[in-house]
Amino acid sequence: MTGEKFIEALDGVRKGSQSWMALCPSHNDTSPSLSISAGTDGRILVHCFAGCSIQEICDALGLQVRDLFPTQSANPRVIRDARRKRELDRDKRRRKSAYQGVRIDLLRESEGLIQAARGIDISAWDPERLNQELNRLAAAYMRLEVEANV
Repeated sequence: MTGEKFIEALDGVRKGSQSWMALCPSHNDTSPSLSISAGTDGRILVHCFAGCSIQEICDALGLQVRDLFPTQSANPRVIRDARRKRELDRDKRRRKSAYQGVRIDLLRESEGLIQAARGIDISAWDPERLNQELNRLAAAYMRLEVEANV
């Protein structure tokens, strides 16, 4: 069954931004409480905000729950592509989260280095140590400047 045919079987249907709303057929509904949308793999996604189960909704329409799902043989590429997209999105969120953690650690380290460098007596340092510390400090400032412009 397609989403369009499912929606045709309902009353009080109205289009939302990402889904459809309709009167739920399994209870005495006076205000649309049934949300209907299409999954990326062809599934018909149904949710009653009054608490009716999918089984109750399908029974009221004379359908079986399996009618809301596309047959595996009908469109295996769509199902496979949807699964891959979900996995890629999940991996992207994980990488972004890991990057944010490293970025925050780097900024904290740079800020700590800059704060520690203020008020240090460098008169007893040899030129090699002074050069090393100034390079570290310049790198810390550069990191902060890059992050401020991102």
